[in-house]
Amino acid sequence: MFIVCLSLKNGGGRWKMEVEDKWLKNTIFHHAIILIVNKLNLKRWKMEDRNAFFVGKCLFTTGLHRL
Repeated sequence: MFIVCLSLKNGGGRWKMEVEDKWLKNTIFHHAIILIVNKLNLKRWKMEDRNAFFVGKCLFTTGLHRL
């Protein structure tokens, strides 16, 4: 993403074009979002694994796994 700014150069009436590159800021922002999403997914998978282990353990100790 580029932002173009037009301004007078030294008050002399000539237009100066400044281009600000937002690429670096955006990449840092996107990396932060990816890290947050990965952390949330990791927590979710840990919880699902824990639940699966608990259900399997309950079935095994009650003998329901033989059905």
